[in-house]
Amino acid sequence: MNDKKYQGHVTPFLRVLFAHRYAIGIALAVSLIYGMHHIVLLREVLDAGVAYHPLVVNEDEAMFTGPKAHAAEMGEIVVGDFNVAEYHNTRVYVLPFLSPLIMGTLARAVGGIERAFIIGDFLFPPVIFLLFYAFLLLLSGRQLLARFGAMLFIFMPQLLLAVPPVTRYLQATVLTTLSKGSSLYFSRVEDPQITVPLYLAALIFFLLIFKGRKEKWITAGAGICYGLLFYSYFYYWMYMSVALGIGMALAWRLMPEVRWRIATAMGLGLALS
Repeated sequence: MNDKKYQGHVTPFLRVLFAHRYAIGIALAVSLIYGMHHIVLLREVLDAGVAYHPLVVNEDEAMFTGPKAHAAEMGEIVVGDFNVAEYHNTRVYVLPFLSPLIMGTLARAVGGIERAFIIGDFLFPPVIFLLFYAFLLLLSGRQLLARFGAMLFIFMPQLLLAVPPVTRYLQATVLTTLSKGSSLYFSRVEDPQITVPLYLAALIFFLLIFKGRKEKWITAGAGICYGLLFYSYFYYWMYMSVALGIGMALAWRLMPEVRWRIATAMGLGLALS
């Protein structure tokens, strides 16, 4: 009896995995592509007889992101501004602290901040790919289009700047950006690697509400993700606030069946902010 009950819960989940097997396969490839440089560099430095320190490869991570995440790993929840001497013994809230807190928690789980940065390159980009795939799938209802759009987004998000390609200057800017080829866009910690998943999750939840979904957990998820954006990346929170304000104004007149759920989610998000 218990086996049948267990199978009843597992089968729908397996069906979802099978239905989106191509997207999952691409996500695994994304993970490998974004994390491959750690494998290559680790092999090279081991052959040379030296230790591998991934934070040294990126100056921004070594001097700014890494120390913040390490402070969170050591127990700080709200990481202060340690770059200014006057604030070194205070917990002054200057920058959003959620991303360092996530990296610090991951570091405690895997045994060190450097391991966390390595695992993050394998973990967060495929999550971003799958979330954007889900967002496009909700908009279009077509898996092929969603997979193609998500692949462009995860590898060449700069192309979004050229939609629509209204000026030659904009086209030239996009081509210049793409031709640099210095790194994969979502390899940068903490923005956009950690901030974008929360932003995409908020977009998906609100899109579900606009499409008529009535489940309370969707409304709660939309509000929580929207509110947490304030502590993740303030500009994303601002973009979302403006978009929701416009969407709320339109829904109040054109979509009365969803306006209260949107208002509830917005209210929850603003309360968390």
